[in-house]
Order: sequence, then C-alpha cells, then structure tokens
Amino acid sequence: MVADRIAKFSSHNRLMKRAMWALADTLKPDEIQGMRIVFNDLDKDQSGTLTVDELRGALERPEYGISAEHVAGLLRVADLDGNRVIDWKEFLAATVDKMAVRRQERLWHVFGIFDGNGDGCLDRDEVRQALAVMPGTAEADVEEVFAQMDEDQDGQISFQEFAKAFYAIEGDA
Repeated sequence: MVADRIAKFSSHNRLMKRAMWALADTLKPDEIQGMRIVFNDLDKDQSGTLTVDELRGALERPEYGISAEHVAGLLRVADLDGNRVIDWKEFLAATVDKMAVRRQERLWHVFGIFDGNGDGCLDRDEVRQALAVMPGTAEADVEEVFAQMDEDQDGQISFQEFAKAFYAIEGDA
C-alpha cells in the first residue's frame, strides 16, 4: 500500500507534487490516522522525520511492501524540500489516498494558493513561484508542467486543466 502510493507519487510532475504537499494541510485527523500510525512506526527515533536507515528498517516489515530499490527512490521523490529526510507532511503528500482529497473545494484551495493574481488561471510565473520551494527546480520543469497540463496551449493552466491532471495521475480522469 505505502510503496504503491509512493510509486504513483513519483510519476507526478513537480506542480502536482507541490499540490499534494499543499493538500496535506487540508486533511482532517480522522482522514490521515492510518498514515500517521505508519509514519510513527517507521520513525524509530521519534525525531519527526524518516531517514534512509529508518526506511531500510521498513524492508523487514512485509506489511509495508517497501523493497530495497524503493528505499532510495522514496527518499528522492518524497523529500520535497531537499533536506535528505522525509518529514510528516512530505510523507503524507506522497502516501495520501486520493479518495481523501476528492472534495473539489480542497483542490480549489490549493489552486488558489498557486494563483497569485486571482485570475483563475496559472501562468508560467505563478507555476515557477509554486515550484520555487522545491530545490533543483529548473525552467525545464516549468515547461514540462505546461506541456503536460496546458491542453488548449493558451499559456495558462485553468482550474479544469489542473484538476484533470491531478486526477489523471491516478487514472481517475
């Protein structure tokens, strides 16, 4: 379950990963209780972060379904701030069940965070700013987002295009 969700998360473009990170703030405790238990179980030193060694410890736990090849990849794709550990919010963003975030007002909330001028569309500057918190973001990442999401090629990502891309990753479009 955890490994499958992380594998799906890794296929997201950088804007969708950033959206999942922002969506993590909108979830209620009862919606994330199970993932909190998993995170706390993996966080052996109770530091509030997962290290490579703690992730390797998960290899011994068949219920998590994390293989040796997943460990390095997990850290690479889930470590959104580049500090070489996974905190609770990063873990939640990478593992949350899309069913928990189906409510459209949550997605509108995240879209609104990115839509700095409030015009209902994301332009390249807004996408660039949204991705700025993720180390290693390059102009090519912004162009990749637009190539994947700007269906009508008008130089803007509408909410409909954003939502379609968000749910398409899971095959829900």
